[in-house]
Amino acid sequence: MSSPSSKTILATIAAATLCGSAAAGLGDELPVEFTMAFTSESLGAVVLTQVFDAEVDISGVTFEDGAGMFDVANPGYDFFFSDLDVSLLNDTITGTGDALLESFEGDTFFDFSFDGFGTAWDGTSAEGIGFIQFTPEGGFTVDTHEIAWSVVVVPAPSVLAVLALAGAGSRRRRD
Repeated sequence: MSSPSSKTILATIAAATLCGSAAAGLGDELPVEFTMAFTSESLGAVVLTQVFDAEVDISGVTFEDGAGMFDVANPGYDFFFSDLDVSLLNDTITGTGDALLESFEGDTFFDFSFDGFGTAWDGTSAEGIGFIQFTPEGGFTVDTHEIAWSVVVVPAPSVLAVLALAGAGSRRRRD
């Protein structure tokens, strides 16, 4: 009987580490990368990509109190968000938050909400489409945009290290 190759051993270790990491994380707080993108006539492409600490279980993801900045294509505009609350349950996503648009014309405050549907949450990722609505403070809804969204669990550094070793081991030539 021959002994297992280093490639087989590294692949087994990587698989065990990935399975252990995913199983240990279910129901715990894990980092997730949330991405939401839409296009606005005045701002051009608007993209939010940020990592949040989220409650993750087999049926979905919840994170709240997020704050940061949307990337916008139009120079001269800064678009900030705060109080972002997101719930992804199976294949539907909902969220709310506050936004501040800064431009040469002054500051505008908004409340926003979004919802969408997509692939079913599989414990590590989901993606889909939906709509986001921006309402100026004390006003009526003025902007509705179609969004593309995704939520992905960020692998732990130890998992990335094992995967790197597995990749390096698989590239090694046999003598």
